[in-house]
Amino acid sequence: MSPFATLPDAFDALCARQPERTAVREGDQDVTYGQLLEWSQRISRALEPAVRTPGQRVAVMHPNSAGFVAAFFGAARTGAVVAPVNPGYGSHDLTSHLGDLDAVALLADAATLERASPLLEALPRAPALFAVSRVDGAQERRAGTTGGEPLSATAGAPLLQQYTSGSTGNPKRVIRTHANLLAELE
Repeated sequence: MSPFATLPDAFDALCARQPERTAVREGDQDVTYGQLLEWSQRISRALEPAVRTPGQRVAVMHPNSAGFVAAFFGAARTGAVVAPVNPGYGSHDLTSHLGDLDAVALLADAATLERASPLLEALPRAPALFAVSRVDGAQERRAGTTGGEPLSATAGAPLLQQYTSGSTGNPKRVIRTHANLLAELE
C-alpha cells in the first residue's frame, strides 16, 4: 500500500528528494525533477479557475515530452481527471473525442494549439484553451463554454480517463483511479 494519497503527492515527493536529477531528456536538453515540479505547479495555478470541482476533466493534447509530464501532473494536482488526447488524431476523430470528453480545459503546446483551436469552435460545449510552455507554464488563450460534469469512481478518486482502441467497435472510456496507478507504481 502506497504511503501517498494521490499520484501527484508521490510525484511531488520524488521531485523534492531529487530536484537536480534528470527526469526527462529531450534531444540534447535535460529537464530536472525540480524544473518539472515548478513547471507543473505553475500549470496547476493557471488551471485552478477552470477546475472548480474535483473530477472535472482536463484534456492534455501534447506530444510525448517534458511538457506532457508537466501538464499531466499540473492538471492532476488540481483534482482534475486527466484525459490524454493524441495530437496525431485526424480532425474527425479529434472533434468526436473532444466532444465526448466534456473537458473544462485543454492543455496543448503551440503547434497543437493552432490545430485544435478551430475544432473547438465547432463544439457546443468547448473547453477553455491553455497554451503550455516552459517559459509561461500555462496561459489561457480562450475561455471555455462548458461546466464539465465531474466523474466519480467507486474505487477511489478518478485520475485518468483513457479510451480503448476501438478494435471491436467504438472506443470506450476507461477510468483509472489514483489508487490504481499508485498500486502499479509500487
